[in-house]
Amino acid sequence: MKVLLFILSLLMYSVTFCQEGQPKEQQKSVHSLGISLGVNDFHFRDEYLSPHIFSKSSFSTQLSYQIRAKHYLHNIEVDFSTGHPNSEIQPRNVSENIGSVSYAISRVIDVEHIAGKPLELSLGAGVSSFIVSTDFVAEDKRYSYEWNEQSWYCSNSLGIHAGGDYLVTDKTGFSIQLALPFLSLVSRPENGHNFNAENTKVIDHFLNVEVQGKPEFFWDNAALSCKLGFKQQIGSRCNLKLNYLFNYATSDRPAHLQMYMNRFLAGFEFLL
Repeated sequence: MKVLLFILSLLMYSVTFCQEGQPKEQQKSVHSLGISLGVNDFHFRDEYLSPHIFSKSSFSTQLSYQIRAKHYLHNIEVDFSTGHPNSEIQPRNVSENIGSVSYAISRVIDVEHIAGKPLELSLGAGVSSFIVSTDFVAEDKRYSYEWNEQSWYCSNSLGIHAGGDYLVTDKTGFSIQLALPFLSLVSRPENGHNFNAENTKVIDHFLNVEVQGKPEFFWDNAALSCKLGFKQQIGSRCNLKLNYLFNYATSDRPAHLQMYMNRFLAGFEFLL
């Protein structure tokens, strides 16, 4: 509870910092809603389940809501991917569901010019919840016996956000966003698999994963996300969006986990 209060306090301070000192005439904001669809190229190795790497491209989608003003930016994103990764070395029946919800607020700290065009640099903070759930069918060929294993990685984080927006023309722009979680509540299975009571609580009611997290700093729970974006205005209140997103996460509890995702999304942004 103390960790959660600390995270909320830091986020509220960031909101106050981003909005203080702005004249009222500069606080007029633009609201937008975006939807994107695409492909998630997902790779993971979870030694809790198997020592081998599993991977496959799968369906991915993203919903976003953004509030942009002269000096600050609020951004909410909801992501979901699902698929059936596999391994050539150890073929298995595997189901993977990945979801995340994030909120970030950033303030423009500098404006540079490249080729006479403005590049806005921003810095801020955000909170996020990232969940990966893996259903893994194991087997014993000697006795023709199969059983289900389940693993998960859940991270509720407070992180630093940095970004840049480069406006090529009035209708065309590029962007980059980086997010680095530095304090997280991380939930992973305990040793003992299905025989451990703590694991059974999550397997029976998966929402329990949200209350079993343990606080970890960046050096214990290395994670990174990067987003490259292209935006083209195609109507008075509509933009075309193309995004590439890279996510990386690792954990050593209870066994080594390493995963990364390359996502390619295309969609539209509607000005409200």
